[in-house]
Amino acid sequence: PNPIKGNAVIEYSLKSSANVRLSIYSADGRLVRILADEFQNAGKHNVPFNRENLSSGEYLYLLEAGGSSFKGMMTLIGND
Repeated sequence: PNPIKGNAVIEYSLKSSANVRLSIYSADGRLVRILADEFQNAGKHNVPFNRENLSSGEYLYLLEAGGSSFKGMMTLIGND
């Protein structure tokens, strides 16, 4: 869900099993969280995102798996 107020779940699907890294970066490019860094089987995955100690603003999420990557933006609101 975007924008995010409170905690959320990041969902994604893998076509094949792979080493996965799911990272969160601040708008200025600083790594702020690593949510997953492990081998995962093909299929759907849900990773909890606890925004504790993160200010409102824009953040980038980066999913890297099996030599491919996907990135997107999310907006955190409230809870400052």
